[in-house]
Amino acid sequence: MNIERTCFPMASTPATQAVAAFGSLNGKNEDPVTISYGGQQIEVTTVSDVTMFLGITAKRTWDYLILLATKYNNNAGDWTNDTVRFKLEDYMSYIGVENNRKTRSKYYEILRDDIKKLGMLHIRVGESMEIFGLLADLTLRKTDGKRATKADIVNGRGYFDVSLPSKLMAHFRECRYIMPFFTDLVQLVGQSENAYAIGKRLLWHFSMASNAGKENRCRLKVSTLLNCCPELRSERTDNIRARFEKNMALLSEVRPGKVSPLIDWNYCYQGELLTAKELKAKRVSYDDWCDLTIHFTILGYDSDWSCDESLDTAYGLQLTHEKENKTKQ
Repeated sequence: MNIERTCFPMASTPATQAVAAFGSLNGKNEDPVTISYGGQQIEVTTVSDVTMFLGITAKRTWDYLILLATKYNNNAGDWTNDTVRFKLEDYMSYIGVENNRKTRSKYYEILRDDIKKLGMLHIRVGESMEIFGLLADLTLRKTDGKRATKADIVNGRGYFDVSLPSKLMAHFRECRYIMPFFTDLVQLVGQSENAYAIGKRLLWHFSMASNAGKENRCRLKVSTLLNCCPELRSERTDNIRARFEKNMALLSEVRPGKVSPLIDWNYCYQGELLTAKELKAKRVSYDDWCDLTIHFTILGYDSDWSCDESLDTAYGLQLTHEKENKTKQ
């Protein structure tokens, strides 16, 4: 299948990738949520007094902010520009929704809520690493630099300025790996948190330089993928298998009117590659199914990928403003 992809560089670490794997987060007086991601233990806490649900829109917003931060900092290499800027219409184009006054008002509120949620999260990697927050501050600005109102943003006369915490910037300076992020994934999975988390995990694993040329580049265990699914990893029922395969179908099936599928995949069972339907005939137990390996390919992936400079203005993922950088320095 000949597929052309639009991709942008994304600074990634197990901690920042793991945001997609969290769902319901306890209030600050309860135990933190911990998962294993990329060989590291990632712990997430929230400063909210109540249990908070981190939904698909907040995860898309987080990735969009990291794409912007990568674009703003990766060329310079020093990762000192801690503020990202974008217009509402750029974000709406990125997630593939219709742009009109009604939808702009709706997604303004969604973005404000997402950024508020992300600002309440703190992450710890392992037992010894210092905790860092995800977001520091949000300011609404008019195009002339003055404070903006909702009406200014909705009518295209202003933009969001989001500040990233210094400890998060230090984390990127020390630990980042630059991966290609296919923006098709955002529009492909719709509202499915699990398919989004699986797609990110597969793409991250496939693109890692340390996996290049190795057989395991195209292989991950079912249990590993279940672990990154916020709605699936806590259950142990046969129904989980059907739900897992439904999410894999969102990533792999050709659907009219949708962007091209992200992956081609099969189960690897006793050395044989089988489709989900073929495996069902084998009557594999739940525990044995969890231990199976998924064999996959990222469709349209170019091993010599690079961010096409002609895409600098797409979705607002433009280069940082030199004048503002000099002011910060």
